[in-house]
Amino acid sequence: MQNTAFVATNCDLINNPKYQKLDATAMMLYSLYEERVSCSQYNVINGNQYYKDEQGRIFIIFTNEQAAAILHTSAKTIANRRKQLEDCHLVTLKRNGLKGWRIYVNPVESTPTNIELIMSWKNYSNGANSSVTATESQYNRTTQNVEYGLEKTGSTDWKKGRISISHSSISHPEKNMNECMKEHAHVRACDTQTREQSNSELPVQVRAAYLDSFGYISNNTKKALLAMINQTDAEMVAFAIQCASEHNAVNPIAYLQSIITSTANDPAINNVEQMMAKYAQNKARNNVKFQKRNVAKQPRQRKQRQYNNYRSQRANINEELPEWAKHPENIKNKKPTAEHKAKVQEMLDGNRLANELRKAVQLCRKLYDVDVAAIKKNLSQPNGYGYLTIDAPKLWEQYCQQQGENVLI
Repeated sequence: MQNTAFVATNCDLINNPKYQKLDATAMMLYSLYEERVSCSQYNVINGNQYYKDEQGRIFIIFTNEQAAAILHTSAKTIANRRKQLEDCHLVTLKRNGLKGWRIYVNPVESTPTNIELIMSWKNYSNGANSSVTATESQYNRTTQNVEYGLEKTGSTDWKKGRISISHSSISHPEKNMNECMKEHAHVRACDTQTREQSNSELPVQVRAAYLDSFGYISNNTKKALLAMINQTDAEMVAFAIQCASEHNAVNPIAYLQSIITSTANDPAINNVEQMMAKYAQNKARNNVKFQKRNVAKQPRQRKQRQYNNYRSQRANINEELPEWAKHPENIKNKKPTAEHKAKVQEMLDGNRLANELRKAVQLCRKLYDVDVAAIKKNLSQPNGYGYLTIDAPKLWEQYCQQQGENVLI
């Protein structure tokens, strides 16, 4: 097994009767969770506290889709196996925002001494001594270093860089954090030295300008900056970084690449002084355009205000009010006469009689004699319907046809 990386599985998952309901997929999923804890520990040791909660516990962020891709199964199967691990108290889930989950990996309980082991431990012990307890065998397991991918801050993706983490830091729950930090000290020192060496390749002024404006310089950022320096020079790139910082560029690298590309394609720009002069000229031209745009908007705004003022005013017309409008108090205090009341009552009665006549025609029923007399009186008026509705004569003809000739006028 030379040059072979593997994922170790805790044999207590096989021997302990508490975990007898777990299948191979669930055990493999727990092993992946254990391996991922090493990545979170490494990030916390190197100053990234994202994977450490308020109580100091380390958690992992590992989606079902990622585990399904590794184990060659579906995300639904991973969700079911994760639920089994949670029921066995091997993992604890807590919400991380609206969609994600924090996964706390709990240690596996050791197999009781009075239980007959399904999988013998002697294959993992040293020498000819095969009478090794479960706890001792767990400490004697291999501590083969396995390559892991670093977890990005705030995401579940892995970086391209590889590190080597010892599995013993998570397989031994009795170890404290200080021992774990000592174990990974050489990894931390090598990583810091490599990062400082990679950033030292950038010119001092470019590195200082980018760190002051946008912060950390990754490997991809360093490569992009070096490519820009090869196109122009370090002073031009530093000035472009300053311009990007003044404009609050959301994507600094893309903004810098556009500036450097336009500068490199301009034959009139050969040094940083000419670049500064060109930038000042463009800035002055943009300010003039902005002022002209504001001046062009002013007449339209003034006309709009005038229109709003005219719209809110009444027309300048000399109106003559009628007498009753000039003295509204007389109308309020004026009492209706008996003749007016009688006329209003006749109008109301006519409306009622028209409705009764319409219902009688529709339902083929007979009207009261009093109503018949009142309808005949209205129909004998000069307009032909009196205070009834205009369709009353036609309704009356239909009523006469239904009831007979004796109701005619």
